[in-house]
Amino acid sequence: MYYFIICIFSFLLTAILAVTGLAPGPRLWPAAVLVNNKLYIIGGLPNNDSFYLDVSKNFNVSDVASMPWTDISTGAPRKDSISACIGGMNNDSIFVIGNKPSASFQPLVSQFDTTKQVWSNVTAGGAPPVDRYYISCASFGKGLIAIFSGAYVTGNDNNDLWLFNSLSLSWIKSNATTAPAARSGYRAITLPDDNILYIGGSYNFSITSLTPMNILPLYNTKNDSWSNITTSGQTPPSRMFFSAVLTPNKRILIFGGVNDASLSYYNDLWILDVSTYQWSAGNITNPSLGPSNLYDHTAAVVGNYMFVCFGTNSQNYPTPTNSSSKIYLLDISKNDSYQWVTDFSLYPQTTTTTTATTTSTPTSTPTPLSTSSQSAASKINTSLYLIIGIFIEALFLATFG
Repeated sequence: MYYFIICIFSFLLTAILAVTGLAPGPRLWPAAVLVNNKLYIIGGLPNNDSFYLDVSKNFNVSDVASMPWTDISTGAPRKDSISACIGGMNNDSIFVIGNKPSASFQPLVSQFDTTKQVWSNVTAGGAPPVDRYYISCASFGKGLIAIFSGAYVTGNDNNDLWLFNSLSLSWIKSNATTAPAARSGYRAITLPDDNILYIGGSYNFSITSLTPMNILPLYNTKNDSWSNITTSGQTPPSRMFFSAVLTPNKRILIFGGVNDASLSYYNDLWILDVSTYQWSAGNITNPSLGPSNLYDHTAAVVGNYMFVCFGTNSQNYPTPTNSSSKIYLLDISKNDSYQWVTDFSLYPQTTTTTTATTTSTPTSTPTPLSTSSQSAASKINTSLYLIIGIFIEALFLATFG
């Protein structure tokens, strides 16, 4: 009987500690979207599960398991190589768009209601586009989302642009002429004027024919037309499967990527000033603390930080031999000097100065235990109490039952 109790105890201990250590595993090609202080990580090979990270709390990214994650995989689309954008009446829904051949049985569009925390499949009106992947969607206007080209499930790539209305849940195809050549593995950024800039990628899903980084297609969302932006400054090497984000001070940051034509794998940061369309190399003061190289990852800006999440550093493209569960945090608060850090706080502690008659002494509010540490400690304590309670009850029943 006592042997049986010990077995039960061991099982409960393992199960409960596994739950308290819940965190996303390694993955390739996930999508990231920030909604109301929650950073959503959608899909990604191999498990294609989904989570959100509560960025209203403090945490340390060097311990991914202790970060405030919540699993939202129930009912989620099981996909990778997709793109995700916000939409809906209040921009509180996430629309996940894309399908690979292995997931063609799933709908092209899925929706996550961040208020109700519920997934649903979207049956859109209008003539929907052909299933595709390796795309980058872009939200603009009132509930509109644009997708362009991509790698087609049918294998016949086209340079078509489609507009999804997230309010009426319907598709319409753009009538714009002079569209750029078909491409995939690019990044689309909605600019402050609501136009959409397309950066990088490869032509017709060719790993040896990459698009130039000094001539960038621009889609004018107001008059449904295309033009090209010729950039100035030092031009980044061509690449695909990199990340791109827009900062509050009108800068596009691109990081990492791969150029298989030249067997180049990148961990560099480049900055495009969208007010002048001038490229410059980003200055990271401590590059050794970041990834050695990275592609097939995702990124998002949260406050003064850029989150760089998951991906791979495998030099075996297009069939990488590993994937990463790491999250890197780049402090972008200073325009001329970025640095990799591990501690995140959306609302950092401020330092005040108390002035005496002869001296000035800097004082600061004592920093409490980070919320993530408190959360982790609370989970562990609750779990231990539960284990002890169950063990005592089982021992009582074995003795007196």
